[in-house]
Amino acid sequence: MSQSLNTTQTTGISPEAYQYAGSYGLGTPIQEYKVSYTKKTIVSFIFALILTIGFLWLGYGSATDPASDGSSIVAFEIIAALFFLMGLYMLLYPLIYRSWHMYICTEGFVSLRWGKVQAYRWDQIAAIWVAVTKFYRYGIKTNTTYRYTVQGKDGTKIKFTNTYTSIEQLGNTLVEKSTQALLPSAIASFNAGQTLGFGSLNVNQQGIMSNRGDLLPWGQIAQAKVESGSLIIKKQGKMLSWASATVASVPNFYVLLAVIDYARSNQAR
Repeated sequence: MSQSLNTTQTTGISPEAYQYAGSYGLGTPIQEYKVSYTKKTIVSFIFALILTIGFLWLGYGSATDPASDGSSIVAFEIIAALFFLMGLYMLLYPLIYRSWHMYICTEGFVSLRWGKVQAYRWDQIAAIWVAVTKFYRYGIKTNTTYRYTVQGKDGTKIKFTNTYTSIEQLGNTLVEKSTQALLPSAIASFNAGQTLGFGSLNVNQQGIMSNRGDLLPWGQIAQAKVESGSLIIKKQGKMLSWASATVASVPNFYVLLAVIDYARSNQAR
C-alpha cells in the first residue's frame, strides 16, 4: 500500500530510500546500509598484493636458478595466482555487491539484492535470530562474525552478515526495532495465560519449561543471565545450571529476556 511522505530528506539517505519507503508504506527512512571498503578489506588487499609479488619473485628466482626444477616454479606461480585472485576480489568487493542496499525506516525496512526487493514492516516480522561469534588467538580478539536472520510472518527469511559495512549497527537496529514490535503482544499473550515458545525454552505464568518437559517455577529461579553466548538459568540451591540455550538458537532472544524480567519482577511483588 503506497502512502505519500511529507518529510524532509535526512542527510546521507539516498532518494531511492524515500521512493521505496513510500511505495511500501514504511514511514521515513532513517538509516541506509550498503557494501563499501573497510579497513579489513583494504588491509587484506595489501596483504594479498605483497604475497603475490613475493611468490612471483620466488618463482623468478627459481626460474633463473640452474639447479631448480620446473615443479617449484609452477608451485610458486599457482600460489601467486591464488593470492592475486584474493586481492582482486577484495579490490572489486564493493563493485560485486554494489546492488546490495538496506534501508531502515521508522515503520520497517527494505532490502535490495541483485535486483530483488524485500520489504517488511516491523509488525510483519515473526522472529529474529542473532549469531555473533568472536574469534581469539592467544587471548586477543582477531575477528567477529555477525549473522542476523529475520523471518517474516509469511515464512520467508533474510540473512544479514559481514557482507554489509557496519553490520553490527545494522543488526542492533534490527533487533531493537523487531523487539519493540514483538514484545507488547508477547506480554499480552503471557498475561492471558498462553505459553510462549522460544526454541528449546517455553515460558508461561507458571514458569520456564525446558525441552525435557521440566518446569521451573518463577519463584525458584536463582539466576537467568547471558554468559559466553548462552542463556544460563539456575535453580535456587543448585550449583549447576538448570537449563541453558545458546543465543543463536533462540528466536526472539531479547523478547525472551524481557518476558523473563517481566515475570520475575511480577513474582517479586
